[in-house]
Amino acid sequence: MDTGDTTRKPRLLDFRKTIHSQFGEDGIIEKIFEIIGTTSKVCVEFGAWDGFFLSNTAALWTKDWKGVLIEAEQNKFLRCWTM
Repeated sequence: MDTGDTTRKPRLLDFRKTIHSQFGEDGIIEKIFEIIGTTSKVCVEFGAWDGFFLSNTAALWTKDWKGVLIEAEQNKFLRCWTM
């Protein structure tokens, strides 16, 4: 008879939550920093689009993070300035 614990430990994917991100990265990032903590709240977004669309960092800004947005396409880059 197997009496071992069959409960599964939570995985990062269990914490998916979409605010601005595409595949739930907002919740995963939130959980990672809940576990490891933060010392300086600075983030970088490569392929920033307009700063919000499918962003992995926009949700952090509401928590007093600072960010650097990098976008190669000029029309999208200019939209970052208007947010």
